[in-house]
Amino acid sequence: MSVSGFDTISVQRGADLVTVSLERLTMPPQMFRELGSLFRSFSADRALRGVVLRSAVQHFTYGLDPTAVFSQDGAELADAISAVAACPAPVLAAVHGRCMGSGVDLIRACDIRLASVDAKFSGALPALQGRDSEISAARAQLLGLVNDVYADRSALDAAAEAVAREISEKPPRAAASRQIMQCLRHLTPMRSGPPV
Repeated sequence: MSVSGFDTISVQRGADLVTVSLERLTMPPQMFRELGSLFRSFSADRALRGVVLRSAVQHFTYGLDPTAVFSQDGAELADAISAVAACPAPVLAAVHGRCMGSGVDLIRACDIRLASVDAKFSGALPALQGRDSEISAARAQLLGLVNDVYADRSALDAAAEAVAREISEKPPRAAASRQIMQCLRHLTPMRSGPPV
């Protein structure tokens, strides 16, 4: 079921899973406001077992919209990331194409991060100091930024759905626990993992 009321993201709701898709190549303040509002609403959603965060456009995101006006303290971005990180249900990011700047900050707030082999990451990553500003999906996996890499976008989407479905089939408390999530194949929840 499609959930209306959003302009920069789209939301598909199932019985116990939600798929959130970014609908812009760049991230304007409105996107962060919509993400923050949506993820805060999940705190009272007792039926929710998992969330997939993906992009519906050519790349996951190019990062902040350079033409938009943000508040000086970056409150929109911080609020959205905090809301994702605080989500009571596990959040799985599925990344294809480029994931740049604030997009990296956003996916680091997620519990599990999957990527297609064409994914490339750039942003404020300590591991990039003294290196190229962009890293491949394979390198991101070695650095712990992503949990697993898939052959293409179709395989990525299928894997994200399968992992989210596996999470949703666990009892509610178990689905939200890191111990159960560590049992999902060889994936490791990364929300509390080491910095990359």
